Amino acid sequence: MRKSNPFVVLTLRKAKSKAETIYKTKVVNNCLNPSWNQAFDFVVEDGLHDVLIVEVWDRGTFGVHFMGKCTLSLDRVILEEEYEERFKLVGAESSYLKLHLKWMHQPIYCDPNFLQPLSIG
Repeated sequence: MRKSNPFVVLTLRKAKSKAETIYKTKVVNNCLNPSWNQAFDFVVEDGLHDVLIVEVWDRGTFGVHFMGKCTLSLDRVILEEEYEERFKLVGAESSYLKLHLKWMHQPIYCDPNFLQPLSIG
């Protein structure tokens, strides 16, 4: 049995705008138990309906082959703010993917060029 050259594609599918944000990890060559240790930031518009799709692929001599995927809702990470879990890969016999997810609140940017004086009276 040969070793694989896996990489992961992470897609945040936005419910409201139908837009997607996609990131790809580096390829880990000749490995059956890869560890990517990479972090990616996603802007979540609708935490209850946006989903994170995580797909594992193998880059081989004759092209790229699908290995498995998991689809995650974001409600748990929003409620707990941080958690780590093993997710079973659909399409793979016995593989799983361990993810560390963290919810981060970012400040809202206000453009001072659009501020107008408020008159009360």
